[in-house]
Amino acid sequence: MRALAVAIRIWQQVLRDRRTLALFFVAPVLLLTVLQVTLTSPTITPSVAVRNLPPGFQTVLKRYVQVAPGGTVDGSLVGEGGGHLRLTIDSVSPTVIARTRQGVLAAEAVYNQRAMAKSLNQVLSLLPSRPPNRAGFRPSLLQPAVVSYKYAGGGYSTFNQTAPALMALFIFFFVFLVSGISFLRERVQGTLERLKVSPIRGWEIMAGYLSGFGLIAILQTLLLQWFATQVLTVPSSGAVGLALVIDLLLAFIALSTGMVLSLFARTEFQVMQFIPLVIIPQIVFSGLFPLDTAPAWVKVLSKLFPVTYGIRGLRAVMLQNGSLPTVEPEIAVLVLFFVLLAGINLVLLRKPRVRARAEQSK
Repeated sequence: MRALAVAIRIWQQVLRDRRTLALFFVAPVLLLTVLQVTLTSPTITPSVAVRNLPPGFQTVLKRYVQVAPGGTVDGSLVGEGGGHLRLTIDSVSPTVIARTRQGVLAAEAVYNQRAMAKSLNQVLSLLPSRPPNRAGFRPSLLQPAVVSYKYAGGGYSTFNQTAPALMALFIFFFVFLVSGISFLRERVQGTLERLKVSPIRGWEIMAGYLSGFGLIAILQTLLLQWFATQVLTVPSSGAVGLALVIDLLLAFIALSTGMVLSLFARTEFQVMQFIPLVIIPQIVFSGLFPLDTAPAWVKVLSKLFPVTYGIRGLRAVMLQNGSLPTVEPEIAVLVLFFVLLAGINLVLLRKPRVRARAEQSK
């Protein structure tokens, strides 16, 4: 009976907490629905520029890929004579790479089957009259295309291709979690309230917290990037310093996000409840899962999350040998996110101070 009483008390606590109920029952259903929409979208059709292909092969190829005259394409296919082809893939997306290679190989198989059948029909048509000349009916078959990559990342393993996305997500998640819980402790222990009644200004409080937690975030980011590139041998074809800048911007955005949301929590468990709201959507929509074939609304929604731009920037630097002009848009958006969140922190930190002064004046 006493155990039942304890269980009833737990049930009553859960039923009174709407956020806990949503965490248990609403969040899993919603995330499964979003993943179903994202991962079961129509298959992507890559675009391939072609040149010097054998007669009739381009017609077969159009069944599997989109033949483009040039411009921005996912790859290029060039005939080198004697049935030899060279496929150069311009994308670093695992989905696009796989679809391009599969499409070209499937088209080659169909073309060779048709060539063999045509040659066999010619041989059979001459059998009643005279023995055929085998040399004259030898079919012209295509050899498997030699595949190369415009960017070295195309030849990397699955882990190396996803490593930039994992780095961005891990940095954001752990900095958000640590900063949110640590800042909450500052409030619970009364440190933040004592600072508010001291002569220190709101922006100075924010700058101090950002500097203090920011140093820890910087050290964590440096350790993660060093471990990934040096110990796990994750390749980085671009400037390491540029990748570090993107990582640090993500860390400071996560730090600011944790500070903002911790102001709306009373316990550490409530900070954890923000994870389905803040972290999991970024895992789904930021690009860790391929969004090449996702619906338009999913692609629009992905632009609302800072991790999306961090992953784009890291992939451009680490896999595509990107330079500063290449990732300037992503860095600009990340800076904008940080400025916006820092401004929200400043407003939230100053509001209680203004109220306290108003109460003292009364």
